[in-house]
Amino acid sequence: MIIGLEDSPRCLSGLFDQSDLGSSLLARQSLAVVMCVWIIFSQLESCFTGAVEMSHQSPVASWLCAMLHCFGSYILADMLLGEAPIDYFSNNSSVLLATAVWYLIFFCPMNLFYKCVSFLPVKLIFVAMKEVVRVRKIAIGVHHAHHHYHHGWFIMVVTGWVKAAAWSLEARNK
Repeated sequence: MIIGLEDSPRCLSGLFDQSDLGSSLLARQSLAVVMCVWIIFSQLESCFTGAVEMSHQSPVASWLCAMLHCFGSYILADMLLGEAPIDYFSNNSSVLLATAVWYLIFFCPMNLFYKCVSFLPVKLIFVAMKEVVRVRKIAIGVHHAHHHYHHGWFIMVVTGWVKAAAWSLEARNK
């Protein structure tokens, strides 16, 4: 059993509530922001060249696509574990955080937010922090699967992998 992790992580900010890992509230929130920024930024860069124009023509479709990219790994892991896949949308703070990041990336005047995020030193910081988030998501995925299948090592590994890597697999499919 993994000690110090939540029983059932249900939100982006809930991923970082482990007090034994020495993370402060500001660190947990900044990691959640980094994860949302990187996912939506990767979505924008992997899309076709008219993604911004398409988001202006159909903002609901663009928003829904961004939310599915942000919460896709959790939805897939819940489907693998037989839980309700829509539960992550019930956490308003996570949805509002992802929505704010989506709005800044797609609708910020003169693309200032996109230009700041795509600036190489800032991008390198985001990549490093993204790996920290990925490691924590693996641990939480394994712990989440452990509550359903105590002796199912393969299921624990697959759930940890899905929670940590599903959105990057989605982003590679063009």
